[in-house]
Amino acid sequence: MTVMTVLRHNNLTCRTIYPDGKNSSRVRSHAGQPARDGDGEKIRAGIPAAIIGPVDLLALILNCVINFSLKRLVAFNHNSKMKNQDELELPGEGVPEGVVAKAKRILKLMENATSLSVVGEFLKSKQVHHSAGSWQDLEEKRILPALRSGKISLEELNQLLGESEEFGRCHIFLFAASKADVARYLDPKQIAKTSERLGIEDALKEVIIEELPDEPKITQIREENANGQSGWVFKIVEKREQKTFMEEVTEGDTYTKKYKVEHVRALNIVKLHESGLLELRIQSRANSNQYDSDLTRVWTLLRDFLPTAKFSELYLRKAKARLLDDRETLKEKIRFSDSTLKDKNGNTIVASTGTETEDLFEGSGVGSSLDQFQKNGGYCDSSNIWFREREGAIAREVHVLLSGRSNEFAINASCSRIEYEYVLNELRAINK
Repeated sequence: MTVMTVLRHNNLTCRTIYPDGKNSSRVRSHAGQPARDGDGEKIRAGIPAAIIGPVDLLALILNCVINFSLKRLVAFNHNSKMKNQDELELPGEGVPEGVVAKAKRILKLMENATSLSVVGEFLKSKQVHHSAGSWQDLEEKRILPALRSGKISLEELNQLLGESEEFGRCHIFLFAASKADVARYLDPKQIAKTSERLGIEDALKEVIIEELPDEPKITQIREENANGQSGWVFKIVEKREQKTFMEEVTEGDTYTKKYKVEHVRALNIVKLHESGLLELRIQSRANSNQYDSDLTRVWTLLRDFLPTAKFSELYLRKAKARLLDDRETLKEKIRFSDSTLKDKNGNTIVASTGTETEDLFEGSGVGSSLDQFQKNGGYCDSSNIWFREREGAIAREVHVLLSGRSNEFAINASCSRIEYEYVLNELRAINK
């Protein structure tokens, strides 16, 4: 026989056996109420109240353990549910469905412009959960819940899209105008008046999300301040036809090449600087290196804002020459993959490295050969260069192609704003 103390536990049921062998009824203790025996007597905590056998003792212990475990399980499930809700940034009320729809369209464009890791870094900077294995997971489990909870905004997503798609993967054409003319073109009142007259004032207020417009369209006009100088940016979206080779087919004496034709979104950026510099960034084409028609369309679309006749080409001939002439001075900043030199008679010398990672002028006699050709009237027509990684400037190499028109250079890979602006400023400095 064992003497037990009645346990105070909500909803605990047990059977007690008194010393005289009388069985009590079941005793149930409710929250805030004392337990009573079968005769209605109160059972005081800590006082020996019953003598029970080993079997009943075991049942009592199991009952206690089960009740305790169930309560812990309920609490765990509740906490897990709250944790999952917190991770998904739920619930989030008051976000119009129109805003959610715009966010989805922005993400669709972002998928073609950048990587999951870039968007993940943005979310991380906003101190929200950022891991995602796919773009669908990113949208459903990260972006939209964070938007609904107010931890990110639609404006921030638009800014991220701009940072992702406005730099790199483009051919840049440089122009210049007098500061007096530029001051008029940069006047906010004049820009607003022209926008209203053309019926595109909405582009001044927000980014217009366009994927494949039938005609080239100005989707944003914004003022931008950088390095102490103001400027205006015009964002233009157009639909392009792109051909992808599929197969060659021979039928009898007929030879046919088949191409898949698809429409793709192209983004062109025009930025006018307070200094008089004008950048026309034309998105790189997959099947052509000719951009004359693209330049014509952009100039035509912006003729009411930027009169073509007031701008002249900003030649990069000095930069091309100095890259070769001052290569020893610049070797800490620049690495050469290949260079093409020509003379007035059309004679051409092409020098290139064995692999993309080598430096054309490192431990070879190529430099002396090119120098001799230059002494006899040769000039640099194009250069394939890499701006080296530099601490405090850029964290990786950036590939730049100086070819085509005299005012043209290209960055055919995606890059960040910091990388793009570094390259532009360095080229301008070398071009002086």
